[in-house]
Amino acid sequence: MPLPRNLFKRDNFFFRAKSKEQPYKLSDYNGLYLLVHSNGSKYWRFRRTINGKDTTRALGMYPIMTLAEARKARDEFLKSLSQGIDPLHSAKEKIVSFEEIALLIPVSVNGMNFP
Repeated sequence: MPLPRNLFKRDNFFFRAKSKEQPYKLSDYNGLYLLVHSNGSKYWRFRRTINGKDTTRALGMYPIMTLAEARKARDEFLKSLSQGIDPLHSAKEKIVSFEEIALLIPVSVNGMNFP
């Protein structure tokens, strides 16, 4: 089976994309596309149907995230889906506040230790 033509698109193809009156999409392969807004900003998006629902994931802003990086992020997303993990709904790491860290440091006042 031959590979799709758009698999061979290069970063230059997306770099030359100009803004229009309405936002538009430039598709790559396997659900990855570049969304070009009317103000000229460009965003990598990945669209997939999971459990019968269409989901769109924002991957990053172009050119900060290159085509190769966007493809890698898409492939990692697909790999985790094949392992039965939905990255959109998996538990995120908890952000630790300064107060929580301060409570872990033992304090000594006038020779008395406080945990």
